[in-house]
Amino acid sequence: MECDFFPDELANLAICAGTLTQSEREIINHHIDAAIQMLERLPWPKRLQNVPEYTGGHHERMNDKVTRATSSAIR
Repeated sequence: MECDFFPDELANLAICAGTLTQSEREIINHHIDAAIQMLERLPWPKRLQNVPEYTGGHHERMNDKVTRATSSAIR
């Protein structure tokens, strides 16, 4: 019996850790960068000036390493 798979099904079956494919991970990473860039353009009152930093700071990779956005927010 032969099984036919769509290319995206094969990509999902080939994931070694986590649940995201590389292309899905790139979409997530773009979301992080886009959110920070958008929020940095807004005129925040003094008490809310760290909102863009906090927004980027809550993202982590599937392997528990901090993302580029998180590591810059921590500094």
